[in-house]
Amino acid sequence: MKAFTVTLTAGNTNYNLRDLVRVIDSVIDDSAKQIDVTADKANTDDVLIGDASLSATRYGNKLTATDSVTLRHRGLVHLSNLTARSATALQKVSITLW
Repeated sequence: MKAFTVTLTAGNTNYNLRDLVRVIDSVIDDSAKQIDVTADKANTDDVLIGDASLSATRYGNKLTATDSVTLRHRGLVHLSNLTARSATALQKVSITLW
C-alpha cells in the first residue's frame, strides 16, 4: 500500500492523478489492484473524479469533504486513467494504491 495527499491548486482545472502523485514519487507504479480516493475533511467544495473527458457536468464521482470512492477492476486500475477537478482552488485528495 502507498498513500499520497495531493492538492488541486487551481479551480476549474483538470488534473491527472498520476501526474500529481509523480511530483511526490517519480517512480510510482501507475497500476494497482485497488485505488481509493478520499476528499480532505477541510475541503470547501466538491472534488469530481472521472476520466480524461472530465468536466463540471461529466464526471464519474462527486466527493464532498470526507467522501471517498474505491476503484477496482478484474485486472488492474491505472492511476493515469483518473482525473480530478474542483471549481475551487486548493482542494485536497488522498490517494491510496493497493
